[in-house]
Amino acid sequence: MPKYLILAGYTDEAWRGMIDSPPDRRGAAAKLADALGGSVECAYLAFGEFDLVTIMDLPDEAAAAALSIAVTSTGRVRSVRTHRLLDSSETEQMFAQAKVAVGGYEVPGG
Repeated sequence: MPKYLILAGYTDEAWRGMIDSPPDRRGAAAKLADALGGSVECAYLAFGEFDLVTIMDLPDEAAAAALSIAVTSTGRVRSVRTHRLLDSSETEQMFAQAKVAVGGYEVPGG
């Protein structure tokens, strides 16, 4: 199953609610991933541009997009970034295909 890095930023309203009632965000992420046919490998709160960092196994890009829509529709998440992660076999295939593609690429202005 494909892996995805999910980065999310909470709104001020979300933070206020979490201060009043500290959440189990990993559990919430796991419940969401499960609803989409996936699972959570890890979840962390973080400093910086994004407040939550998770790595999830999700069935496909449609599930990853559905996750993003679901969490942003709540109004408590200000931004979500989703990145497909490649394992070693996918990376090998990527470089093999790039090698073929480079040979057929016509450089602009060249």
